[in-house]
Amino acid sequence: MRSLLLSVLLLVTIQAIGQIPSNGLIAYYPFNGNVNDESGNGRNGTPMGSPSFVSGLQGTSLKLIGACTTGFCEGTAGDHVLLPSIPFNTMSTF
Repeated sequence: MRSLLLSVLLLVTIQAIGQIPSNGLIAYYPFNGNVNDESGNGRNGTPMGSPSFVSGLQGTSLKLIGACTTGFCEGTAGDHVLLPSIPFNTMSTF
């Protein structure tokens, strides 16, 4: 009985992790080896510098290395992701 309960819990957990949220999303970046928007809204990012994808707790993570030593950077120093403009003024709610 205990192993059956653990098996069911594991299946539910795996299925929940694999689902992409969709209700009211502006963008969704799971970092599955890229910086694509998987919400279906087409707001893909552009990697700048040399970011890398590494194993995270659940799936992959984006590793960014900064180039600033002062704690505040101006311009385009270090690894980062450029995100497209989002027209918030055309949205009825946010």
